[in-house]
Amino acid sequence: MELGRRFRTWAARLGLRQRRFVGDPVSTLADPNPRRRWEMAAALATVPLDRDEMITLVGALADKEPFVRWQAGQSLATQGSRASLESLLQALRTPPVVRQAAAAEALGMLGDRRAVPALLEAARSQHVGLRASAVEALGRIGTAEAVPLLLQMLRDEAAGVRRMAAWALGKLGDPSAADALVVRLNDEQEHVLVRRSAAWALGRMGLNAAAVAGLAKALHDADPQVRWYAAEALGRSRDAALDETVGQALQALLDDDGQALQGPVSQAARWALRRLRRRWMWRSLTRHRAPGT
Repeated sequence: MELGRRFRTWAARLGLRQRRFVGDPVSTLADPNPRRRWEMAAALATVPLDRDEMITLVGALADKEPFVRWQAGQSLATQGSRASLESLLQALRTPPVVRQAAAAEALGMLGDRRAVPALLEAARSQHVGLRASAVEALGRIGTAEAVPLLLQMLRDEAAGVRRMAAWALGKLGDPSAADALVVRLNDEQEHVLVRRSAAWALGRMGLNAAAVAGLAKALHDADPQVRWYAAEALGRSRDAALDETVGQALQALLDDDGQALQGPVSQAARWALRRLRRRWMWRSLTRHRAPGT
């Protein structure tokens, strides 16, 4: 996810989105200069592709430079055609693994549900990078069909795959995943990036009592980003109540000067408390309002 954002930022700074590159795609995508290969891959996103150009762009999914592979995948996804879908599905089945992983990412960008069966199969690969890319793509496409496999991926041996599975479950927002996410969130031995993704994901779905309790516990996590996401999740949820446990934990964070990416943790705690108090007042008002008034 972060790699894709970085590539988009670099492309914007270098003006690649506005630039039309002149040259022969076949020869330019084989140029020794990776900058020229990247520019050509970006330029091909803006024009209809003939068969040879499509084949050449698919070949760039196996480029030795990751930013060229990413751009080739994005350009194929931007085409949005049946031919690009079929080309990406074929690339997903064709080694090397770097090509397969780039194709999986591109299928996620394309967002076509016809790719789901192939991505479910790719998510069971023995290669970590391909599993992670396929799981991310399933999250982007947003199909409930993927939930059972994503829950299984939360127990994957690779932290990167577990992290991506948590993120994908958050994108899907299926509340049946809450219990499994809480297990990852509250495991002190779990990788911090997995705990962060689990806390973020819980803020995007309905919560049961166990999930609310798990988020309240995460407010004491050693990592400020986890604490931020936990506070945000409690504030976002319509299922969290301002009980003593949640209230005291959030109150304690008002003096938390830990820095998350979005700002100080105290900011998230203050926002969550304000939301929970407002919700509590509204429920109290409606509960005591006389019928018919």
